[in-house]
Amino acid sequence: MSLLSKKVTKYFFLILVLLASADNADGSTYTFRVQCAKQGDSLLAETMALIPNRQTFYIQGAFAIYFSGGHTDDLFDAMETLEICHELGITDAFIRVFPNGGYVGDQTSAKLLRKILSGELSPGILDGYKKRVREEARKKALREKQEKERKAAEEAKIKEEERLANLSEEERQAEVKRKAEELAAKQAELEEQARVLAEQKKKEEEERIAAEAEATRQAEELAAKQAEEVRVLAEQKKKEEEERIAAEAEATRQAEELAAKQAEEVRVLAEQKKKEEEERIAAEAEAKRQAEELAAKQAEEARVLAEQKKKEEEERLAAEVEAKRQAEELAAKQAEEARVLAEQKKKEEEERIAAEAEAK
Repeated sequence: MSLLSKKVTKYFFLILVLLASADNADGSTYTFRVQCAKQGDSLLAETMALIPNRQTFYIQGAFAIYFSGGHTDDLFDAMETLEICHELGITDAFIRVFPNGGYVGDQTSAKLLRKILSGELSPGILDGYKKRVREEARKKALREKQEKERKAAEEAKIKEEERLANLSEEERQAEVKRKAEELAAKQAELEEQARVLAEQKKKEEEERIAAEAEATRQAEELAAKQAEEVRVLAEQKKKEEEERIAAEAEATRQAEELAAKQAEEVRVLAEQKKKEEEERIAAEAEAKRQAEELAAKQAEEARVLAEQKKKEEEERLAAEVEAKRQAEELAAKQAEEARVLAEQKKKEEEERIAAEAEAK
C-alpha cells in the first residue's frame, strides 16, 4: 500500500470514529440476541429441542429465557439467526435488544428495535445492516453466475466431446488445426486486451492517485470540521451533565425533605392506627363477652326447651301406647262379638236347613 493510500485510510478511519461518536452521542451501545422461548411456555421441551446453539439467560434470579447463540452487535447476523430459527419451526422467535449489555423489558426492547430499524436510533447499525445485505446479495448473484457458467461449460464440454467422437480422423486433424488457429488468434487478442488493460490500469492508477489526493484534502477538511463539531458537542454534553447533576442534587434535596415529611406522616398515621387497633381490640373483647353471655342464655333456653320437648314427647308416646292398648282391646271385643255372631248365624242356618229337611 502506498504512503498516500495509508494516509487516506488513516483519515477515513478517523472519520468513521467521529461518525460513530456522533451516532452514539447518548453513549449507548446496542447488542442483539434471538430469543426463542422462556420458562412457562407451552410446548417448551419441544421448542428447546429445536433451538440451535441454545443458551440460557436468567432474570430476577431464577426465571429462565432461552436464546439461540450469544450477543452480537451485527444486526445482519441476528437477522440470519432469526431466519434460521423460523425455518426450524420456532415461529415465536424474535430479536431482543440489549442497551449497554443490559436486559430490558419486552416493550422497551421492541421499541428500541423499531427505532434502530427506522434509523432513528444509532443509524450506523442500520447502515451496516444495509451494507451487509447488499454484499450478501452481490455474493449470492456471483455464486449463481459462477454456478451457471460452470454448468454451461460442462454442457459445452460434453457436447464437444460427443461431436469429436463422431468425427473421422481427417475431420479431427482439421478440427485440431482450426482450434490451434483459433487459439493463436485468441492469444493475440488477449495480448492486445492486456496491452489496452495495462494502459487503462495506468490511467486509472493516475486518476486514483489524484482522487486519493483530493479525498485526503476533503478528509482533512471534514475531519477538522467534525472535530470541531465533536468538541462543541462535548462541551454541550458537559454543560448538560453539570445541569443534570445540579438538577439531581436539587431533586435529592427535595426528595429528602419529602421523605422526612412522609416519615412524620407515617409516624402519626402509625400512632393513629395503633390507637384504632387498641380500640378495635377492646370493642372485639366487649363484643366477645356479650356474645358469650348471649350464647350462655341461648344455651339455657335451648336446654329448657329441650326438656319441655322431651316431656311432651314422653307424654305423646304414653298417649300413643294407651290408645294402642284401647284399640287392641276394642279389636279383641269386636272379634269376640263377630265370633259369637258367626256361631249364632251358623246355628240358625243349621236349624233352617234341618227345618227344610223336615218339611220335605
